[in-house]
Amino acid sequence: MPADKDIIYTAATHVQDTLEKMGKKLGPSHAHELTAAYMGFNSKKALIDSGEYDLNDPELVLNLDPDLPKLEEKVRKLRPDLLQKFTIPGLGRVINTGLTPPCECCGYRLGAVVPITGRRHGSVDGWVCMHCVDREEDTYGTCHYCGEGVVYRAQTLNRDGECPEHAGESNMDPEEEEGWNSLAEYWLNH
Repeated sequence: MPADKDIIYTAATHVQDTLEKMGKKLGPSHAHELTAAYMGFNSKKALIDSGEYDLNDPELVLNLDPDLPKLEEKVRKLRPDLLQKFTIPGLGRVINTGLTPPCECCGYRLGAVVPITGRRHGSVDGWVCMHCVDREEDTYGTCHYCGEGVVYRAQTLNRDGECPEHAGESNMDPEEEEGWNSLAEYWLNH
């Protein structure tokens, strides 16, 4: 990605496009300032100079601690008239969505886009929206133990719907099974 089209550029463009769909016009420099403020900086230059983030890292959003007070301060200075219909958390979600890669399946940049967990727990193997996870059951899935928000490629999960880290956890040894059966029998009879 060229230096002028880094993740901040993409997020700023997303903010501009979102506002434009609402009939509002925001200049590129203001969109960049809002994005930098969300990330805790007064300007994109200050963000770049800090060296804190790799602006070409698609996983940047996973390591981000949003600075909503700084974003609110920047909104008041820049365009309170234009942005008054947004709550600061709402504007933060728009910026966060712009910082998140688009869904690899449908190509949309949505708030429901989540990382696809790789074979090593904690590694990222792509990005997909939850709509496509639900629609493409043969391609994506969730582990019963990791929870609904943690998505894997379907071939990563075993037949019991378990990720590599939780493989075999749904299989009980005979002693565990006897214990559960005994507990179930107790509750049925009392």
